[in-house]
Amino acid sequence: MRELIETTWTPVACDVCGADATELTVLGTRSARILQKQHDYTWRHQDTQCKRCGFVFNRLRPEAGFLRDYYTDCWPISSTSITIEPDFDVALRLNLLNRWLTPQARLYEIGDKLGEFHAALVKAGYEVAGDDVMAAASERRDWLDGLFRRGCVAVPPTAMREAFDAVLAYFVVEHLANPQHWLRSIRGLLTPGGCLVIEVPHLVLHPKEALMHEHFLYLTPESLTALVNEAGFEVVETSDSGASRRFGFALVARKTETPPPPDLAGLQVCAAKLQASYLRGRELLDDATNNLMVSARLVFIAVNEAPLSVRVCFFGANQTASEIASLLRPLLATDAVEILPFDNSDAKTGTDLEGFEHLVQKPDPTGFAPAMLHVCVICSRGWTQAIATQIRSFGLPHFVLLDGAGGCLLSAD
Repeated sequence: MRELIETTWTPVACDVCGADATELTVLGTRSARILQKQHDYTWRHQDTQCKRCGFVFNRLRPEAGFLRDYYTDCWPISSTSITIEPDFDVALRLNLLNRWLTPQARLYEIGDKLGEFHAALVKAGYEVAGDDVMAAASERRDWLDGLFRRGCVAVPPTAMREAFDAVLAYFVVEHLANPQHWLRSIRGLLTPGGCLVIEVPHLVLHPKEALMHEHFLYLTPESLTALVNEAGFEVVETSDSGASRRFGFALVARKTETPPPPDLAGLQVCAAKLQASYLRGRELLDDATNNLMVSARLVFIAVNEAPLSVRVCFFGANQTASEIASLLRPLLATDAVEILPFDNSDAKTGTDLEGFEHLVQKPDPTGFAPAMLHVCVICSRGWTQAIATQIRSFGLPHFVLLDGAGGCLLSAD
C-alpha cells in the first residue's frame, strides 16, 4: 500500500481583496487522493466566493512543504521511444511575446517543466533562463522554495534582481497558495517596465479545467487583472482566446510604480456569473468521474462479447488508468484476462501502478499478438489522438480504442 501524505490545511482571506471569513460564502467542499510517482497526496478544497469582490477560490491552503514535495514527486514527461509533442501552441506564444518584447530580450520562464518552450525562444533570438519546482535540483533551490512560503516575499538571488525584461508563467498562477507574495517576488526579477506574461485556465469559458484539484485560484481576466494590479503591475493586454492551451486565457502586464487600483466594483458585477460557472464546473467534474465507470463498463462489454482471446491495455500509466482498472477488475468474472499498463515515459517503465498486477511497460508492437483482440484504453489527456495513431501504427487486425477519461468508444477494428 502506497504511503498517503497528509498535511494541515489553513483557511485564508480572499486573495484579491483580503476579505475575511465574515465576508466569504462556501460554495462547496471536495477532497481527493492523488497519485504521484512515489506517494499519494490528499488534496482538500473549501471552494469559496467573496461577498465583497465576487472572486471564487479554494480557501484552504497547505503547508509549503506539502506543495514542494507534491510537485517534485510528479512524473516527468519524457521518452526516448517516441516524440512527445508539446501540448501547447508554440507559435501563438511566440506571437504574443513578439508584440511586446524587443529582439534579444532577456526572459525568465518559471514552471518550464522540461524546457519544452526554451528551444523555440532561443531560436527566436531571446536570452532565456528558467526553473521548475518539479526539477530534481536547481542552483536556485532556496529561491524556488521561498516562492511557496506564505507571509513573505521571496528575495531572488542577487544576480537575478531586475535582470529580466520579461517573466513567463504559463499555467502557474492558478497553482499558487500565496499569489500576492509570489507576484511581488516575481516583480523583483523585472527591469523597470518589464513584462509579466501569464496564461491560466478561464473559469467562465472552461470551468472544469479551472477547478482541477491542484488549483487554488479560479480565474477570469477581471480577477487576474485585480491580482496583478495589487502587486504593482499594469495590464496592457488580455485575451479570452489567446492562450496556448484551448482552456486558458493570456494576460500581459508591465511593472510600474503607479499601478491602477483593483476594480473591485467591476468584479462584484460578475459575481453571479462566476458562481454559476463554478457550479457548472462541479457538474462537469462529476460527469468526468462518471465517465470512468462508463469506460470500465465499455471494457467489460468488449471483453464479454469478444470472439477471440482478449487483452486489456491501458495507455497512460496515471490516475485515470488506475481508477478505471480498479473499477474494472470486480466486473470481470475471471482473472484470466490480462490487464496491462503501458506508458511511453522512460521514468514510468518498470514501476507499480495501483489497480494493476503487472509493472508499467513501454508499448512494443512486437508484444501485441495479432491473433488476440486488444482493448486499448487511452488515459493521457492532451495526447489521445497521438496515442491512437501510435496504436494504429502497430497494424493489429483486431483492436478496440476507448477514450478512458471521456468514457467513449474511439474506434473498433
